[in-house]
Amino acid sequence: MSKTSPIHRLIAHFQESFVKLHIDVPPKVCEDYAVFVHSCMNNGRRKFHTTDHVLDVCEQMQPLQVLAGLFHDVIYYQVDGGFPAEAEELIRSIVDIHDDIIAIKKILPTDYPSSHYVKICLDVFAFKSGQTLGIHGGLNEFLSAWVAVNFLGDFLKAKDLITIAACIEATIPFRPEDEQGKNCLDHLEQRINDCYASYKLQLAPTEVGQMVKLAAGVANRDVANFAELDPGKFLDNTWILLPETNEMLWKPGVYFNADYRKALMKMEGFLSFLNPENIYHGYQDEPQPEVLAEMKSQAKKNVKTANQYLQLKILGIAIIEALAMATGGDGPISMFLGDVRIYDEIERAEDYLPPVELSEVLDYNDTLYRLLEYGRASATSFDMKNSPIASFVYKCLGDAQSTQAMELARQMFAEKITPEMFLRSLNRKLVSDLAQACAMLATTRKKEFMKWV
Repeated sequence: MSKTSPIHRLIAHFQESFVKLHIDVPPKVCEDYAVFVHSCMNNGRRKFHTTDHVLDVCEQMQPLQVLAGLFHDVIYYQVDGGFPAEAEELIRSIVDIHDDIIAIKKILPTDYPSSHYVKICLDVFAFKSGQTLGIHGGLNEFLSAWVAVNFLGDFLKAKDLITIAACIEATIPFRPEDEQGKNCLDHLEQRINDCYASYKLQLAPTEVGQMVKLAAGVANRDVANFAELDPGKFLDNTWILLPETNEMLWKPGVYFNADYRKALMKMEGFLSFLNPENIYHGYQDEPQPEVLAEMKSQAKKNVKTANQYLQLKILGIAIIEALAMATGGDGPISMFLGDVRIYDEIERAEDYLPPVELSEVLDYNDTLYRLLEYGRASATSFDMKNSPIASFVYKCLGDAQSTQAMELARQMFAEKITPEMFLRSLNRKLVSDLAQACAMLATTRKKEFMKWV
């Protein structure tokens, strides 16, 4: 049986959700909503936050969760370079933008239903008029919720709109517990209760709890990748995030060694400061305590593995970058290592490296070695799935020496030592082998490279 295309799956999700909610929505409206979501998610600037991600979030969810999931990432300001054209007027009706600073308008719409919709979003998010919105403080989620309630407001009652806004609010990631041990879902529960008191709506406490459970389900599904049992698959999604925040990587074969290294360091820096305890959150029995504990445990393992993997990747490219700087200055990574290998006939620097085995006198992490040697689950347009240079370096140095070399590399990045000093601090044969391999490709620098052989 052939697979249904993403746009048709989006349409089906809208139609099925409305049917399950016993709401009669014209098919053309469902089509229009799906086309809007599809155009937002597949605008050419995203790699991870695409329609596929939305469909993953919606899988086996309840109707209101599905509707929230469909809209939860339609705004991704810093990656998209702005707002979707189809929603620009709607968004600018409640925010002001000056020099890339986005703030909620001090004077908001007073006409109904816009006044009603903006109040729902402000109350659920605990935002205020005049407030500046940060990209890591809920800007994208708040505006996605604003779009969602406007699109769906003609068909859903206030309770359902609040639920959808709450589900999207819950996807603001990586929030710690407060000093009283309350998490973001506990605070969301209180805000929903306040909403109903403010709107003079009748709602049983159990109904509020159910709404927060729905929000918890969407939030945890949104970051499900962190609990992936296969570290190679987890790294896959980590890798396809890189171009979303590093525009230079959209140009395979053109970006320099330093461009690639800085992209890796940006991700490493993020993961280094990420507390795995703040990835998943529970509310009452959603999810079950033992399930939540397992999710957090696996997330902790994946974050640690990803950090170690990134550091070895950074070390590998740091040596190439240092060699480039020592032989005439940095240049396109493809000039020194070759293009990303899609077909076997593509010439690569590793083709000229001598075979090397794991040393019996060095310690290694088996998971890291397998990821470097055999690769993540899949390749990307800007990088191969395996890491032959980093693997070669790791096999030569092992764990302890790699850690020491990485510290020296950081000193080079901070310009505390020169590239030449960094290279001279490393295993002499390692540098010689890599220099000779690069010399086979960067023939215009062969003479300079051979000085390091």
